[in-house]
Order: sequence, then C-alpha cells, then structure tokens
Amino acid sequence: MSGGRQAGVAGSADLRSRMLQVALAFNWLTPTELRTEQTRLASDLLASHSASFAEVELMCSLNDGGELTAELQRSPLASARPARTTQAAILACLGSAAARAQVRGALDSSDDKEVQVAQVYLRHHPLTDTELREVASGIVRMTDSRAQIRALDTLGRHSISDREILEELARSFAQARSVGVQRAIAEVFIRSDQRALAKSQLVGLLRQHRLKSPDGREDLIDTLIRRLQS
Repeated sequence: MSGGRQAGVAGSADLRSRMLQVALAFNWLTPTELRTEQTRLASDLLASHSASFAEVELMCSLNDGGELTAELQRSPLASARPARTTQAAILACLGSAAARAQVRGALDSSDDKEVQVAQVYLRHHPLTDTELREVASGIVRMTDSRAQIRALDTLGRHSISDREILEELARSFAQARSVGVQRAIAEVFIRSDQRALAKSQLVGLLRQHRLKSPDGREDLIDTLIRRLQS
C-alpha cells in the first residue's frame, strides 16, 4: 500500500464510518453487514501507518457495546500481532486481550504519543484492579516528565482505593524533581478514595517535599492539603 493511500485511509475513517451509519439508516446495509464493513475499516486502519489516537477513539466508540468483538474473533485480525501501539489499540478496541496487554504496557512509555494512545483506549476500557498495581509501578519509574504527567492523569481517572498504590505514589511525590509531576500526583490523590488515604502522614509528606511553585500561586497541592485537613 502506498504512503498516499495509507494516509487517505486514516484521514477518511470518520467519514467512512458516518457513511456506513447512513447506509444502515436507509436500509442499504443490514446490521450484520454494517459490522462486517466496520471490521473491514479496522483492517484498513491496521494496514495504515498514519492512523493515530483519533482513529483509536473512533474504533473504541464503534465497539462500545461490544458488537464488533465477535466479528474480530471470526476474522483474520484475531491472530494479528501489530508492532505499533496505535495498531494494537485499534485491535484492543475490538476486544483483543493480547492487544490490550500491549497497550497497557505502553502507558509507561517514554514516548508521549504512545502514552496518549493508551490514554484514549483506557478511557473506554479502564484498568482492572489487578492491572492497576503493575501499571502504577511502571508509571512512578518513568523518567520523561511530560509522558509521566499524562500517564498519571490516566491513573487518576480510576479513583484509586488501593493503599499500596497510594503509598507508592507518595514516595514518588517525595522523590519527584518536577513541579508538574508533583501536581499530577496530587490530582491522583484528589480523585482517589479518601478513606484509603493516611491523611495526617500524607499532609506532612506533602509539606516537607513539595517543590516551590514557579509562579508562586496556589495549585493542586494546596487544594489537596486543604482537603486532607478538612
């Protein structure tokens, strides 16, 4: 497939999807034929090198109800093992467990674009309690602050109640060398189950190890401290 053709497949995916819905509305396609065409769209995106997080969002939205998962199992895509995170995320949106594991592993990547792809997928298919510990351990070891902040935002959306994860994040806060990372960790705590927090100890840690705000303004760390004390 040529570069121009690949770019065209990704760029027109949303339009193509909407036209399929029009065809269904006018009874030009049956529901079964619609699912077949949507799976073919996914196959074309997997063959494209230009698909991005926007196409991941599209495919996850199309399969929010799980209608395409059975189609995946009946198609050659079921045995696909993509090299790129974007392609893996498209397969994971269709219900591939192997692809989900690959995308989950990309959440602590040093490549911010890969983290963004994982973030889009996990908005539709959140981490399980079993997966959270492994993922959190990988996130706190990240060295690229921009990618780490994005990964922490994804982690925070899970309203963590696991004490072990929260303790690991507290240690990461104390060791952080970036105000942005500390603020992202503070936001995770704000979104977490407050009953799982050791509040007095956490307040002391926050005050002792917080980095000075470059603009001198109050931020999420101040908000967290007030919330813990209230």
